[in-house]
Amino acid sequence: MPNSSIIYAVQNSTDKQIDLTELTIRDTVVVVAKDSDETTYYGNDIRIVTPRDFLYVPDLDQSLTVGDEIYLDNQSLQKWVVRQGWYSVDDNPAIYGWYLESIPSGKIRSLFLKDFNSLTFVTPKTEFTLPEIVDPEP
Repeated sequence: MPNSSIIYAVQNSTDKQIDLTELTIRDTVVVVAKDSDETTYYGNDIRIVTPRDFLYVPDLDQSLTVGDEIYLDNQSLQKWVVRQGWYSVDDNPAIYGWYLESIPSGKIRSLFLKDFNSLTFVTPKTEFTLPEIVDPEP
C-alpha cells in the first residue's frame, strides 16, 4: 500500500469492505484498486476510508461515519444524521468538524464527545475489521 493512512476501501454498490493490496493513484484520484483475491475495482466503484473518515465510539465498539443516522438517548424521538464539514450553529462563525443535522427539519447541532455516551444507531452498523498492516520490504 503506498499510503499507510488508508485503512480500507468500501465497494459502493454493496457497502462491502475491501482489504486493498494494490492502489493506483493518478493526480490524487484513485484509478484502480485490487484486493487480495486480485479482484480489480475502478475508482468510481469504491470509496477509500482513512482515519479522518470516522469517529470511534469506545462504549459501543463502533464507529460513526458521515451519513449514519442516530438517536441521542436524551432526545429519543429526534433522529439525526452525522455530517462532517463547515457548519454554523445559531449564527455563530462557521467551524470545520463533525456535527449533527436533524431529520427532517435540517437543524444543525454540534457533535460533542458527551454524545458518545448516549447515542443509538438507527440501523445496526456492519462491523469492519482492520486489515493487517504489512510493512513494505526495504
